[in-house]
Amino acid sequence: MMGVNKTFFDGCFSLMAMFQDQTEKILTPFVDHMPGMDEAGKKFIRHWSDEYKKIVKRSNAIGMKV
Repeated sequence: MMGVNKTFFDGCFSLMAMFQDQTEKILTPFVDHMPGMDEAGKKFIRHWSDEYKKIVKRSNAIGMKV
């Protein structure tokens, strides 16, 4: 039963990571060229994205598939 749960979790985690990557690819050019957003807002979004990538790397290091 644990094998089934781990397989299900790994699949869901991979799917969420894929959606996050695709969303980032779509929104990065939009945010970079948004006239109403100041540099602090852009910096915050980049920082948030970088932190997410670190979490995914740590998850891979402990054996989760992405």
